[in-house]
This record gives sequence, C-alpha cells and structure tokens, in this order.
Amino acid sequence: MNYLRIAICASVVFFAGCAPSILVTKDYQDGSFSFGQVKNGSKVKLYVSKQVNLMEFKKAFINEYKSPRQFTSVLLGQVADSMKSRLQCSVIIGDSLQDVSLLLSANLDQNSIDQARALFDASGEDYFFVVRSIDISNSVSSSAPMYMAGGGMGGGGGVFVGGGSSEICVVTLHADLWNVKEKKKLLSCSASGQSTVFMFFFRTALKDAMEQSIGHLLKYLSTGATN
Repeated sequence: MNYLRIAICASVVFFAGCAPSILVTKDYQDGSFSFGQVKNGSKVKLYVSKQVNLMEFKKAFINEYKSPRQFTSVLLGQVADSMKSRLQCSVIIGDSLQDVSLLLSANLDQNSIDQARALFDASGEDYFFVVRSIDISNSVSSSAPMYMAGGGMGGGGGVFVGGGSSEICVVTLHADLWNVKEKKKLLSCSASGQSTVFMFFFRTALKDAMEQSIGHLLKYLSTGATN
C-alpha cells in the first residue's frame, strides 16, 4: 500500500509538471487596444532599456554578453528581427537613451506624458514598443522517484527509478506598447522564457530562454495567448 501511495504521488508531480504554465501576465490594457492590431503595415519604433536585473546566471551572462549594454544591444536586434518576421511590421530601432528615459517616466502620470509630448509629435511611427526592463533569474524543477515493482514470482525486487532536480533559466521581458498619435499607453505586460540547463550548458540555457521570452511576448501581442 505504501508503494502504491508513492507511485500515485510521483504521478501527480509528473502531470503537474506537464500542465500549461502562464508565461505572459498583463499589467495594463487600454480599452482601445485589440490583440493583432500591430501587424503587416504597422510602423513601430522599438526601444530597449538598459535596466537588466541579473539575479542568477551571472557567470553565464558575463561570459556570453560581457556587459548589460552588450546584452541589451543583442536583445534589441533580436526583438526587431522577430517583429519583422512574425508580425510583418516595419521596425525602426530607437537608440536614444534620453528617449527611453522619457518613455519610462511617461508611465508615471499625465505630467510626465506631457513632458514627452515632443517625442511623440516628432515621430512618424504608429507605435512605440518599449522593453522597459529585463529580469534574469532561475527556478528549480524537482520530480519524485517512482517505484517499479519487480517481475519475480514473489512480486518482490522492486526499485525506485527517476527523480531528481534540474535548474531552469528564466528570462522575463517587461514591455509597453504606446499609440504615438494619441500619446497613450495601450498595453503593459511581462513575458517569460524558460530553458532547462543541460550538462552544465548555462550559456545555452540563457540564450534559449531569451529567445523564448521574445517569442512569447510577440505571440501575446499578436494573439493574446499567455502560454
């Protein structure tokens, strides 16, 4: 009976791990926004903040990207390329740190938006898309061992198999979408990408998690899907 309980618990852990996880969370959505409106023909100016919150994978981060500035430069290019290929929109890269600061402060109140008015007025794009910060963290996935009964005549000889834990790299992008003409924020959300570390390839897991976070972010922008 104890063996049966162990097997059932192991099965619960396994199936819980297979359940779809929420990879995108919404912080704000304007009533005029609809998923999919950023599409073929849309003109987007893309900004990426230099704010990188490096909580884990510090050694892999330095070995792969050298500095937060180098990392955000790579991220900027990858998001731009993905928006062009996935959403078929026209993307212009915004590389002004002053513009990024204005857009980040414009999240606070109407007065801050008024201060950024010149930036909106001078733009010919339909939207500003701003990755306002990036979190790099980890999680640990654990699975319970499962008891496998033996095949002998006495029914004995069973063993426990499987079980253990693995580290997962988690990259989360926090982003805002702005309507340039109307000078208002349409959407604010956070999208995560996750990749399990295999055979101590921490840098590979970091790069894969970043690519996944971009994919989930743009899928959400296009369809509203959160997993």
